[in-house]
Amino acid sequence: MMEEVVRFTVLLRPEASQLVDRYCARKDPDEPVETPADLAGCRYDNDQLF
Repeated sequence: MMEEVVRFTVLLRPEASQLVDRYCARKDPDEPVETPADLAGCRYDNDQLF
């Protein structure tokens, strides 16, 4: 088991910066979130859904 852990660590060590880069830590909390629907121009009012 220990051999697999060491092998896994050695293989992923060069990729560590990508694996620990968290989007939630980088994003601006005051910036509004744009969903894919917003970007495509498919905005709906909540009243129209029901």
